[in-house]
Amino acid sequence: TWLNEQEYQLITKKTPIPTVNLVIIRQNASCWEILLLVRKTGYASGSWCMIGGRVWIKETLEKAIQRHAADLGVKVKIMSPFNPNFPSFIDDRNNQDKTKHPISLIYPAQIISGDVRNEGEEYKGFKWFPIDKLPKIAYGQKLQIKKTIEKLNIMIV
Repeated sequence: TWLNEQEYQLITKKTPIPTVNLVIIRQNASCWEILLLVRKTGYASGSWCMIGGRVWIKETLEKAIQRHAADLGVKVKIMSPFNPNFPSFIDDRNNQDKTKHPISLIYPAQIISGDVRNEGEEYKGFKWFPIDKLPKIAYGQKLQIKKTIEKLNIMIV
């Protein structure tokens, strides 16, 4: 049985929601870069953000990670020493999202197959940014990226 809209809104308002966010990283000839997307839905529409979102009921963290990556058209690998049960950062700040309180598990990831699509269910457009030249990012995700980069010990050149 699905919830009606009123029940859904009440639960969303009162209960933290587990999410996974992917800091997708690549190294080009001169620097490390982060993949950011242009959000096309919700109050942050038009803002830069990372790929990620909710973990569904009965879904493992690995499946949630790959489901969100699949929205990009890619498959990813979590960067060592991290894995689906060992995120680089857990963001429990209650001001990440104006509409709910996510508990975000953050993972550094690299694309292992596929090509990033220009548009997905919740984004339209993407760009690779050098890690030392990130734009303004929605949902407080700049902190999530910063903490992940620190844990990876990636040197900014």
